[in-house]
Amino acid sequence: MKLRHGITLCSLPTTQAGAASGDTPNVDVVLIGGGTMSATLGTLLQSLQPDWSIQLFERLDRAAEESSNVWNNAGTGHSAFAEMNYTSPQPDGSVDIQRAIGITEQFEVSRQYWASQVRDGVLSEPRSFINTVPHLSFVWGQDRVSFLNARFEAMHRNPLYAGMEYAEDPAKIAEWIPLVMSGREGSDPVAATRMPIGTEVNYGELTRQMMDSLAQRDNFELSLNTQVRDLKRNADGSWKVTVAKPATAATSAASTRASCSSAPAVRRCRCCRSRVSPRPSSTRASRWAGSSSTPPTRKWSPSTTPRSTAWRRPARRRCRAAHRQAHSRWHPGDHVRPLRHLLEQVSQERLVDRSDALDHPQ
Repeated sequence: MKLRHGITLCSLPTTQAGAASGDTPNVDVVLIGGGTMSATLGTLLQSLQPDWSIQLFERLDRAAEESSNVWNNAGTGHSAFAEMNYTSPQPDGSVDIQRAIGITEQFEVSRQYWASQVRDGVLSEPRSFINTVPHLSFVWGQDRVSFLNARFEAMHRNPLYAGMEYAEDPAKIAEWIPLVMSGREGSDPVAATRMPIGTEVNYGELTRQMMDSLAQRDNFELSLNTQVRDLKRNADGSWKVTVAKPATAATSAASTRASCSSAPAVRRCRCCRSRVSPRPSSTRASRWAGSSSTPPTRKWSPSTTPRSTAWRRPARRRCRAAHRQAHSRWHPGDHVRPLRHLLEQVSQERLVDRSDALDHPQ
């Protein structure tokens, strides 16, 4: 066994043959899910601790095909230029923009990080994954127009939102968003804000470029068509990761000192969302086993209890007793904490401030 920072590293078998023979390499970090979260974290770890070994498991045959795919998310980065839910109205008629400021600053840090990766050769031409696209907010009705006006007055004075435009003239708004205004009739007041320096991010392309860069490292391994079935904490603080190949149904067990999940990998209770293990057999099915009668079918009608309540009640009763021990010894977020502590420790030792060398991709 090897020791790094006082943490035991265990072997990680990745194939059925490896699991049988026990001859497997050591691994430091397991990433679950081939999305932008795992790609970004893996790239960060390679920069901060290049000697760590990383294994990534993806259920599909290609990375970035679910939430990170360009057709499955807005691509705005939630930079708070147009998202009105980040700015809350106050009783005096003003608008609090503190949450929006924090989110915008976080997105600016992301842009700086991507610029540094372009400079280091991890990412290619910036226009392949990020482009300038104006962000607009549109409202109608006097109350909403008053809110958007107050929001604009509070935001455009902040340097982060310099250049934001506001208009209540339908003709001006039609120049910005002609399809929205086309055919709109009536006397309802309308208003819109426009942020010219908004961005459109192709997170699918961003993820694939990071994955391609990671794949060139000797200490990184990407396992496609591999589904994580279970995570279990070992007595020594390491983790046991159980994976399976859907095509062959072959399973193998793995151990690592830290793991991070960017996709759900375990079955959870319908009502309390805690981690549960599949029952050996269905209670309802075993009750009717060997009987010539057929199991009754659940029915619902508007005159009875709503279906969502009626179906949730039995699950709630089952989980109170069945999951009491699971709640006391395991929490869905526990597997992230060890990795967070490792990142904090490494960042204090290795991270160097290079903000003066970063540019903003446009």
